[in-house]
Amino acid sequence: MSLRALTPHSRLCPLTATTIRLGTLRGLKTGRVALLNHTSPTRSEAATKNAEGVIVQPSSRIHGSMHWNIERALSIALIPLTFYPMIYGSQPIVDYSLGIILPAHCHFGFQAIITDYLPHRKTPIFNIASSWALRAATALTLYGCYELNSNGDGISETIKKLWKA
Repeated sequence: MSLRALTPHSRLCPLTATTIRLGTLRGLKTGRVALLNHTSPTRSEAATKNAEGVIVQPSSRIHGSMHWNIERALSIALIPLTFYPMIYGSQPIVDYSLGIILPAHCHFGFQAIITDYLPHRKTPIFNIASSWALRAATALTLYGCYELNSNGDGISETIKKLWKA
């Protein structure tokens, strides 16, 4: 199909080579666009029981995307915080930032492992126990990083000393 054969109210989609009527997109009559803007739950999205009789709550798209965005922001923030002490030397603000962001990054990673391999619907006791153990370990790590930064040499200097040893 040539571009000249299209009417003024349609465009050629380059990915699928199909024509999309602009009025349909603007009126949100396409299924994909309507799903993105749909906010109220339908009957199919309400809490249901699975074959084992367990009530399954619908998942929220916003909840998952928020976690994904936070995890990516923490990962990206670690890049300059890791290289800054190597180039400019140890700074307290960098050490305190590392002391917060690194345990949070590890916490989100281990929480994803717990969610994937110990799902609450199959192993509720192990899921709850491991989640609380992870929270306790994260709290202890945050406290240890605080103590290392405020009463010790700091995270950057400690890593430099360990690297030389």
